Amino acid sequence: MIKRLLVIILFVIAGASLAARPVEAKVIDEHIFLIRAGAVDEKVLKAIKEKLPDSLPMTVKVEMMEPRDIPESAYDPSRQQYNAEMILDAIARKVTLDVRVECALIIVDVDLYSQDLNFVFGVANKAKSMAIISLARLRNEFYGLKPDNSLFIKRAVKEAVHELGHVWGLAHCSNPKCVMSFSNSLTDTDKKKSTFCHECQKKLGKRYMTPFFKATLF
Repeated sequence: MIKRLLVIILFVIAGASLAARPVEAKVIDEHIFLIRAGAVDEKVLKAIKEKLPDSLPMTVKVEMMEPRDIPESAYDPSRQQYNAEMILDAIARKVTLDVRVECALIIVDVDLYSQDLNFVFGVANKAKSMAIISLARLRNEFYGLKPDNSLFIKRAVKEAVHELGHVWGLAHCSNPKCVMSFSNSLTDTDKKKSTFCHECQKKLGKRYMTPFFKATLF
């Protein structure tokens, strides 16, 4: 009887010790995959991957996904540009995502257009949980100006956060400093921050009010 009591006590102590240990799993709100399409500088991809989480108000895990080709059918020779939606749709057909907790950002280094617009920095598709951004017009060199790599990376991160915001259900914001403000030109991009304003953060926060929209990584 005494031995059995001692065994029970030892089990209780062991259980309490395990319960007191910190949980090893990390709960995240979003799993973001970066997809290189076509020729894109690895250093630029790495910089975006490293800096992206700093601009987001939620916990994220950013990973690289298998590179993809840009479909030749997306190129319009009369415009010398690529159709952004066509690239996104073609890659979306080859990628499977859990849209509750996963999204993908395609990064290209070719000039993009969309429908009747002369050009776009990027587009997003909420239903597919996927977005695409172009690096081409984010470089000073595109406009005949002196290269500025630091500024270029900041612009890339802003456009990445902006399009991901659309994927997460945010519309354009009237606050010119908010990352969700519409960029009609690179000047607009340079004026805004890489983060969401208070109002956009509140809207975004509603997406994570339930644990069903979270993933646990070990």
